[in-house]
Amino acid sequence: MDPKNIERHLISEKDWSLKGEIRASGRPVNSLLKADVDFETRLINIPITKDENSLIFKYITQRYREKTFDNYEFKELKPKIEEEAYDLELIETNKEIFELYEKIETSIKKMYCGS
Repeated sequence: MDPKNIERHLISEKDWSLKGEIRASGRPVNSLLKADVDFETRLINIPITKDENSLIFKYITQRYREKTFDNYEFKELKPKIEEEAYDLELIETNKEIFELYEKIETSIKKMYCGS
């Protein structure tokens, strides 16, 4: 290869995966799904030791023998009625806040506009 071809190759537009940090707009749609991405995480997976594993197994077998499964009883969700959905106290405080805001706004207008 001659130097001009090498230079042309080095200056040419690179594939998005060779550009370093790139935004989603700088790469084709779903192209990241096909790429083998290497990244660092701060999460450290601590392996379970044989002792811990045997302890868990003993606990499970003991619970099975005793027939104590600690089944959680799911509560049925009741749909809210519109009247129950609004808290009247909250509505009253919102009115008070709105009235206070209007008073402040009118006093500021009087100070700066003189009307």
